[in-house]
Amino acid sequence: MLTIAAGNNGELDRASGNARVQVPSDCVNALAVGAADSTRPSWRRAFYSAVGPGRCPGMVKPDVLSFGGDRQEPFFFAAPYGQSAPSMSLGTSFSSPSALRMAAGIRAHFGSVLSPLALKALLVHCAEDNAQDTTERGWGRLPSDLEDYVTCPPHTARVVYQGWLKPKQTVRMFLPLPETVTTGDVQITATYCIACPTDPRAPRNYTTSAFEPTFRPHMERLSPSGKVPKSDSFFQARDYMSEQELRSDAHKWETVKHKTAVFKAERLHRPAFDVRHVFRLDDLPPDADPEVAYALVLSLKTPAVPDLYDQVVRTWSSRLEILQPVIDIPITLRP
Repeated sequence: MLTIAAGNNGELDRASGNARVQVPSDCVNALAVGAADSTRPSWRRAFYSAVGPGRCPGMVKPDVLSFGGDRQEPFFFAAPYGQSAPSMSLGTSFSSPSALRMAAGIRAHFGSVLSPLALKALLVHCAEDNAQDTTERGWGRLPSDLEDYVTCPPHTARVVYQGWLKPKQTVRMFLPLPETVTTGDVQITATYCIACPTDPRAPRNYTTSAFEPTFRPHMERLSPSGKVPKSDSFFQARDYMSEQELRSDAHKWETVKHKTAVFKAERLHRPAFDVRHVFRLDDLPPDADPEVAYALVLSLKTPAVPDLYDQVVRTWSSRLEILQPVIDIPITLRP
């Protein structure tokens, strides 16, 4: 996993593009990290932090923000040898390793069971948004407490899928919603990350792979053909979009997709994502491997069910494995 500072040119002229994220933070397979101005609940993009959008694919850049310091709230770090007072500064060069440190903490807590790509997806998934546009904050600011990533709050259950897919292969990933949840709203948050080969010969078709997730909310309500369950829009604005719309509006060839949607519980029965690996580079070198690594993080939240996590564990214990910590960390238990 690679984190890259977005750049400290956010105060420059936007119309000319001089305030945009700098190379190499605009790459598609790394995590571009901008700077937030505060660790407090009320935060914004730091004034110096570079802004998006990125190129297409890679429109959402920076991917996330992490605290990088501000004039009113500087970034403190250990004093150099011989200096009594701690040093302070600001910049995306501090926010980027801070984000990587958080990923390393998650890895240390759970061990090698989580791939680097899953760590990236988990960071994006847990990012806190605000009223700013994605060109300012990306997917949001990373929480500063490790427990926000490794524990599930009340009313919430979080699941991580990871693996590899071959071109044209499809895998069904169920959302572990217990059948006892039949009323109220269900908030679904999904984050997909892939690490795909790139083709430098074709800047317009830079990413060679994409994942097409099709959301199927109810397994017993079939499509008109009667062969597959009906689909519903999730990552895209609506079903049956044209290829041009998929490329521009649904960001078909993006390596990161993240969205939250709310559904009525009565509309959901064994909901799932059918994820298909779409590949568009036919003339690969003989030694190239077209398999693509993926990670999917799903969160289910039901305000009416405070023990949702326990119900998921009981219902899906034969199909899902509980992530067990390999080391103890101090966490705060909140009522």
